[in-house]
Amino acid sequence: EEIEELKSACKKGKAEDIDGEVGDLIFAVVNLARFLNIQPEVALDRTIKKFRNRFSYIEQKAEELGKNLKDLSLAEMDKLWEEAKYSQKNNEKAGNI
Repeated sequence: EEIEELKSACKKGKAEDIDGEVGDLIFAVVNLARFLNIQPEVALDRTIKKFRNRFSYIEQKAEELGKNLKDLSLAEMDKLWEEAKYSQKNNEKAGNI
């Protein structure tokens, strides 16, 4: 329901309505997490850490290529993002993270 309301607000293009619907969606997801016995703060913290690690990987690889992030194409960034995910998952499986 909340996603449909957000889609509708986006179609109308009014920032205030979109803002409110995004807030409602976040609230609904937090409540879903609690219902599933997941601590939303812990889940979000883990996701932020994953993002930071992956983004650091992209920065490092860009530097190795002699490029700034802004010089990378979207396709290059997507490729590096997927590499970062793969590398991170392999490290987790090996117990390195």
